[in-house]
Amino acid sequence: MTTGDRARAVGDRLARALAEAGVPADDASRITGTLATSLARRAGHLHDPQHTDFLHPARTALILLHDTPLTNADALTAAVLFDSEQPALGFTPDEALVLGGARTAEIVRALPIPAEAGDELLERLVSAETPVRLVALAERLDHARRLHLRPTEWWPAMHAEIEGVYLPVAERTDATLARRFRWWADMFAKRYL
Repeated sequence: MTTGDRARAVGDRLARALAEAGVPADDASRITGTLATSLARRAGHLHDPQHTDFLHPARTALILLHDTPLTNADALTAAVLFDSEQPALGFTPDEALVLGGARTAEIVRALPIPAEAGDELLERLVSAETPVRLVALAERLDHARRLHLRPTEWWPAMHAEIEGVYLPVAERTDATLARRFRWWADMFAKRYL
């Protein structure tokens, strides 16, 4: 399957999920168009249609649509533009302004990158508005779900970050995401640590 095939398939899947969630057609079109731009950037950087990070933006949006009540177009657009693990694959707030508008750029700006936030990560997440927290949680959950595909030296630190930061924030934010983080943390510890 080529990069283009995977991009089209996931774009179609996201379009269906947006329609099922009741996102207006104009907003859905903006989100799927932004996803296409995001996937094109990833294709240029990753050079492998099977790379685990290629479909990350779409998976993040799908987590939000399937597991949370979030249907806000600006937040969903921000979700397909942001990458907390590899910021070079994501978009800056200035780029988000052009692609999604002022509110999307504001959300991207508020999303913390764990490696940059350091000891302030928990505080930044807890004090963020709900759409920002939901996007940050869904985005990090998708990275966590693929941690076993990354070098083993990454595993303990990210598992500790999930248990110490993202799980407590999820518990304060969304019951479904909290269950998913708890299940992942328990399963990963038993299977891999």
